[in-house]
Amino acid sequence: MSQHHHRLSGSTRQKRNAKILKASDICGLCGQPGSDAVDHKVPITRGGTEHPSNLQPVHHDVAPFCNRRKGDLLPAEYDRKVMLVVGPPGAGKTTLAHTIADAEGLEVYDLDDEQWAGSDALFRAALVQLREQPKARAVVIRTGATLRARQGAATACGATELVVVDTALDECIRRIKQRGRTTPPIRIQINGARQWWAKYEPGEVKLSFASLRLQRSGSLA
Repeated sequence: MSQHHHRLSGSTRQKRNAKILKASDICGLCGQPGSDAVDHKVPITRGGTEHPSNLQPVHHDVAPFCNRRKGDLLPAEYDRKVMLVVGPPGAGKTTLAHTIADAEGLEVYDLDDEQWAGSDALFRAALVQLREQPKARAVVIRTGATLRARQGAATACGATELVVVDTALDECIRRIKQRGRTTPPIRIQINGARQWWAKYEPGEVKLSFASLRLQRSGSLA
């Protein structure tokens, strides 16, 4: 077996990485200087080797933490970012989704948007198309109170990240009343928030893509 298929000893790896970083500290993921580590383009866990052609400088313990965000993604998958945002009515999902989308240039998928005309079937069909795009860049808004619901939503859109907006019920109700949306009726929205919290199951889900960043946002200001 080639030496490039063997795990290197700690000291050998350190010397090799220092040599690579001395030659260049330009991150292979973001193209910016200041890399503090060397990692595999194709992860060892997914068939990569220790061959020099599979190594690159990266930001790992320093901002913007590219390598941590990459996780075990393959190079073709790293460009993909589909964030699934779930939570009860009034939690702040839409505000959070649009804030992230504006900052990172992502498209927002929200069933409440006029283009879907309230049709869950049309929306689900769009998510299937999103799932098949290897370099999709999007934020998807769903409710996802139960683990099964979150799993289904994550699989449907090929999510790479999951954010649970677990704003407290009292705060959800206050926001629903304050924002004054009448479609659906306010009482239906409030009942939806109550049902979400009654059914809510904490926990992780398995995603179609290799990296999962599960976050709980807490109450949003």
